Amino acid sequence: MDEPTSSLDPRNRRKLISLLKGFNVTKIIASHDLEMVLQLCQRAVLIDKGKIITDGPVYKILNQQELMDNHGLEVPHSIRFSHDHEHEHLHDHKEEKHEHDHNHEHRHEHPDNHDHLERI
Repeated sequence: MDEPTSSLDPRNRRKLISLLKGFNVTKIIASHDLEMVLQLCQRAVLIDKGKIITDGPVYKILNQQELMDNHGLEVPHSIRFSHDHEHEHLHDHKEEKHEHDHNHEHRHEHPDNHDHLERI
């Protein structure tokens, strides 16, 4: 597929992604819609000026700011704004520190046509 989400409104883009997730076949997708790539693909091949730049796990490739910048792309929003925070919790009256992921909220539609916040 070549840019399958181009010219789609957000609702139909989500419908297409959902449909494609259901196909149990190998899919080859050329796209600049990197959020869609994150949702559908396990492997990414970055091609620039007709040459393969890198090939590997999609999250590992799309999470490299310098690599993305050097090839005219951007780290997807859902990766850029997902980050670790350190928090303190009390367990059995002892203070304990640990890290865990905090993702930012975004709005999405439900079939009932109301917007809802979802953690990504």
